[in-house]
Formats: sequence, C-alpha cells, structure tokens
Amino acid sequence: MEDADLDRLDGGEVFEGTKTFPNGTLYFGEMRSGRANGKGILNFPVTGDKYFGDFVDDRMNGKGTMTYRNGVKYEGDFRDD
Repeated sequence: MEDADLDRLDGGEVFEGTKTFPNGTLYFGEMRSGRANGKGILNFPVTGDKYFGDFVDDRMNGKGTMTYRNGVKYEGDFRDD
C-alpha cells in the first residue's frame, strides 16, 4: 500500500503532498485524489536517480528531466513511465 502525507483531502482538488511508493521511491509535488498529478519530483533512492517534471496518475507523463546518479541528463517527453 502507498503512504501519502497530504496537505488536505478535498475530493479531487489539486494540492501539494508527498508519497512513498512500495519500492521506496519518493514523490513530492502536486496531487489529485491521492495520486501524483501535475508537476513534481520523483527520487529513486536505490539508484540515486531523480526526475522532475509532469505526472499523470502516478506516472511520469509529459515534459520532464531525468537526472541519473552519474550526472547524465535526459530532457524531453515521457509517456506512462
């Protein structure tokens, strides 16, 4: 089960929050209905990678930047990642 620390829970309105996924991945950013929706940051503690960009229903979807632990960056479009 996912753990969400929410600023407020108002039936589908956008708010800022944090979420920890079962695999330890951490999200901070805009949320709607308890899911990552809008702009946010996703930290992958196991790999050390970080994503900043758009989310739709807990998935990287839209414009974003993935920064890998080794410093390599990918900037562009993400689809259901």
